[in-house]
Amino acid sequence: MSLTEGLIVLPGSVLYERCGPRLVVLLGSVVASGATALTSVSVKTSLMWVIMTYGVMNGVGMGLVYTVPLLVGCKWFPNSKGRVSGILTAGFGLSGMVFTAIQTSFINPDNVSTEEDGFFRDAALLDRVPKVFLLQFAFDIVASLWKAFGQTFIKDDRFLELVGSGSSICKMLGSITTA
Repeated sequence: MSLTEGLIVLPGSVLYERCGPRLVVLLGSVVASGATALTSVSVKTSLMWVIMTYGVMNGVGMGLVYTVPLLVGCKWFPNSKGRVSGILTAGFGLSGMVFTAIQTSFINPDNVSTEEDGFFRDAALLDRVPKVFLLQFAFDIVASLWKAFGQTFIKDDRFLELVGSGSSICKMLGSITTA
């Protein structure tokens, strides 16, 4: 995924200049979220399909999404481009440490060890692997549509603002983790 993501940063920058940040983030989010959902199916079939859905397709989406904050941050803070890109890159990398622990707690809550050959054989653990991709996909969708959905049922806009702010923070952290 890192290779694909890196290869997409330059085309993502060009797309950002031509179409603006919203379209690039929308396109990247749809591709990355779709890839995550497809990976929940491909993980049951073969390693090659996981590489295609999570490695290549998700890398394309994340490469597009990753480009925009860097470009916008550098545009907003032209005298601090190094600091801005450093903070964004550090946040992107640091979040993996946090979310690796969260995903491990979901997939392997009993700390099951691998077999002698280095592979897991525990059926319950293996059953949770595809579910973690669906959970990530559902999280992406809910985090993206919170206000439109929320206003249908909840009329207190300040409460929705609070929910949305929390959702945005979780979405940012969740998006960072998929890299």
